[in-house]
Amino acid sequence: MRVTTAFNRLLRLPGASVIDVSFGAEGVIVTVRLRRRRRVCSRCGQTGSHLQIHDRRTKRWRHLDLGRTRCVIECELRRLRCADCGVHLEAVSWARPEAHHTRDFEDVVAWLAQQMAKSPIAGLLQIAWDTVGQIVERVVSEQLDEKRLQGLVAIGVDEISYRRHHRYLTSVVDHRSGAIVWCSPGRNSETLRGFFGAPVVLGVKDDIRGRHLACKRAGFCSREARWKLRTSRARRRRGRRSGSGARSPCVKRWVAVRHGPRNRMAAGISPRLTRLAPPLSGDQGRQGRPG
Repeated sequence: MRVTTAFNRLLRLPGASVIDVSFGAEGVIVTVRLRRRRRVCSRCGQTGSHLQIHDRRTKRWRHLDLGRTRCVIECELRRLRCADCGVHLEAVSWARPEAHHTRDFEDVVAWLAQQMAKSPIAGLLQIAWDTVGQIVERVVSEQLDEKRLQGLVAIGVDEISYRRHHRYLTSVVDHRSGAIVWCSPGRNSETLRGFFGAPVVLGVKDDIRGRHLACKRAGFCSREARWKLRTSRARRRRGRRSGSGARSPCVKRWVAVRHGPRNRMAAGISPRLTRLAPPLSGDQGRQGRPG
């Protein structure tokens, strides 16, 4: 079996054929060529002969390592002149536009970003710290499901701190699927109003019948949850005062209080918030039941 045939079966790059393999100081250099002749703009996706060939250039992409050896994909591409986008390299199926890594490599980086911080990823894959964030942005912008808010009924709002508890991210999660559907920097009512005022939310706001605020501890309920309740109440009052005659979706609120009545009084939680909390089962119910 020839080396090119072995690498064709090993890499399985879509739309490309391996024509040469060389071993150098950078690692394994795999030279490929496009099988298609059709001209495709990498920005807008237009195809056709109206895309004029400006020139040709050779580009390289970092691929997944072969054991302890770095693998680099090399290909000569045409630079196309598009009337809408300008002069750019033609699109390839094994890499995203303007990327220096293959899709397989970027997908692995995006998956690792869900499991660990950027610094361990940069050390494991031997890439720059900023490169991890750029790859995650490209993968998320391409694979983010625009229909994730369709059929949304119950949501939970919480925040998480980063950068040594100096910055916060507000997250909105779907209670049914457990998936995060929206995130934004900040931890106040203005941040949450950005979720309700987003264009993708305005199109499906009639389907949101309940917004549940799940809080884990009494101290959290007395401090951070107040702006969430105020935002939900204000949105409900604006809907009731609307002149359309149609009632706004009912905004349900509940607070899961897991501490005893003495801790709730010490945390400054009002009795009204305590009455809103549903009865809990098991040990949590015995701890949260008024004495």
